[in-house]
This record gives sequence, C-alpha cells and structure tokens, in this order.
Amino acid sequence: MKKILGLLLVVLMLASLATACQTGDGTEQGSDDDVFTVGFSVITLNIEYYADMKDAFEQICTEKGWEFIVTESGQDVEATLNDCMDLLERGIDALVIASWYGDSMGEVLELADDKGIPVYYMNTGGLDDAGSWVSHVIADDVNVGYFAGVWTAKHFIEQENKTEVNLISLTTATSVGRNRVDGYIDGLEAGGLTVNLLNEYLGSTREDYLASMEDALTAYSNIDLVYGVSSVCQLGAYDAIAAAQRTDEIVIVGWDNSAEDKQIIDSRISYLGTIEVDPAYEMEICLEKVEAYANGEDIERISNYYPSIYTADGYVTAEEVLN
Repeated sequence: MKKILGLLLVVLMLASLATACQTGDGTEQGSDDDVFTVGFSVITLNIEYYADMKDAFEQICTEKGWEFIVTESGQDVEATLNDCMDLLERGIDALVIASWYGDSMGEVLELADDKGIPVYYMNTGGLDDAGSWVSHVIADDVNVGYFAGVWTAKHFIEQENKTEVNLISLTTATSVGRNRVDGYIDGLEAGGLTVNLLNEYLGSTREDYLASMEDALTAYSNIDLVYGVSSVCQLGAYDAIAAAQRTDEIVIVGWDNSAEDKQIIDSRISYLGTIEVDPAYEMEICLEKVEAYANGEDIERISNYYPSIYTADGYVTAEEVLN
C-alpha cells in the first residue's frame, strides 16, 4: 500500500510540474514567483513582421532567463483588451503590447496601474502621450510614410518622367493605417508630384486586398501607383495586378518586407520597394528598457527610428532621401 501511495505521489508531482512548465506551441510558459515574467500581447501572427517579433521576444526572454506568456488577438480590439486584462491577472512583472488599438487601452492601463505592472508598447498607433505606459518603441507611421513618399516621388520624376500620379491606397481601419497613408501622400507631394487619389480600400487579409485591387483594375484604366501599409496589402495587390497582366504599367510601394515581398522586389516586376521595419531590433530595444526599468534605471520613454527601404538595388536610408 505504501508503494502504491508513493507511486501516486510521484505521478501527481510530475503532472503538476508538466502543467507549470507546459509551452504548448511554444507561446507560453508557466510563471514562477522567483522568476521575472513578461506578458506579450501581439495583434496577429498571420503577418510575418509580428511573427518575427514574437520569435525575437521568446528568444531574448529565454536568453535573459525570463519566463513569458504570449497571446494573439487575431486583429480584434476586444480580444486585445481581454488578452491584456488576462495577462495582468496572471502575475506577470511587465506587459509588452504590439497593437493597432492604442487609443482603446484605457482600462488596461488602469488595471496595470492598480497592480503596479509597467506597460511597454511596440509600434502601436493612437497612444495618448499622457498615458501611464512606460515606453514606446516605434517607427513613426507619419514620418516613415513621408520618407517613402519623397523617395517614390523621386523615382517617378527621374525614372518615369512623370510629375503627376494616379494612386490607389490599400490600408486598414486603424490610426496606424491612416497615418501611414497620410504621411505617404504628404511625402509624394513634398517630393514634387501632383497626386490624384483614385480610391482607398480597407481590409485585413491578403484576400481582401486582392479583391479590392481586382475592383480597382476594373474601375480604373490609368493607375500609376499602388501603396500598401503592410505585406498583405501589397501582396494581395500584386496578385491581382499580375493576374491582369498589368505589371508593366503599375508601380507598387509597400510597408514590411516578408520573404515573398523581397522575392518579388528582386524580380524587378512592378514592385519597386518596401519599408523594412525590423521587429527583432525593435524587440531588443523594448526588452532592454524592460530590464533597465526593472532595475530602477531611468529610460527614454519614446524610441523612434527610421527603417530603410528595401529595393532590388539595395537599401535606401532616410538620411539619403531627406537630407
């Protein structure tokens, strides 16, 4: 009987240990009171940029000996809020958020304040500067869009011999998408182009933008330029343009540089270039701030940087274009 009870206790202890350390698909680890634990709420893992950001988060946390919990909201604002509230209730020591819905985070920040848990943002639009978050690592949507617009204008004037363009923009129903388009159009105009915005299409998936671009190709015979605010935007547009055999007349400029974006750009067919934000670099800066703040050090609240534009001829920097 004692042997049976002993075996039973061993089984129960092993089961308890497995539950505490389970990682499932690698996105979650159990927390330990003596181990620094970071929660990460990410807007989606269906966009390569965010998937790479998650990978960098997990790698850096592991290297630092931290435990971590990752949640994905599937591009849904309510899911983002619920995920963040849940993470704050799970005994984490810091919360990192990569979202499109910074203007909807009031309740999250209130709970974080109550629990004394610092909040760190990654490239999140719509933030209230007076909010109680600790830091924000960002490639500013308006400024970076402007940089890309000036660069695009230079291409049309010098390579296409055009001073006027007909534009289709593919964006999202968020402040991030709005700012990226507004900054880009301002840059086109500052670069010397007259811009005719034929239409702007909203969506969230590659299929959405494929369908929108098909509609645009039917409605407009004189499209010069398509601008997308993420890989799914410009890749969906490219699918439609290639299928319609109009790659020789339409230039695509995008934001984010997935492996597929890069492959198409390198082929020099229609897709001129894309803004290459660096999620691993951004996450490294963010988690350095998390560590420094936890150690009682003063940190810079906003870290803003200009990513480069990837082209078939190499990288173009903001310093080259704007100075």
